[in-house]
Amino acid sequence: MADNNVAARVREALDGATDETLNRMQLLEQERKALGAERKRITREIKNESQKRQRLLQKARNLSTDDLLQVAMTRSAAKAKAKAKAANVR
Repeated sequence: MADNNVAARVREALDGATDETLNRMQLLEQERKALGAERKRITREIKNESQKRQRLLQKARNLSTDDLLQVAMTRSAAKAKAKAKAANVR
């Protein structure tokens, strides 16, 4: 009878430990899936940015020197305007 009580207590202890282990494993599995999804998202974003850069470079190759100078002047003017506006807001 004493052996039966010991065996029952051991089973109870193992059941509790098994539940904790299963919960921990499930949490780790969920974390692994989340990290995998994040990795895919980041890889996709890197690919998209690379393609975007390649498209811009291709468009720039097709522009003349005058076109490139006009773009640079327009950007410079826009930066100066934004800087002046920011100075007025303060």
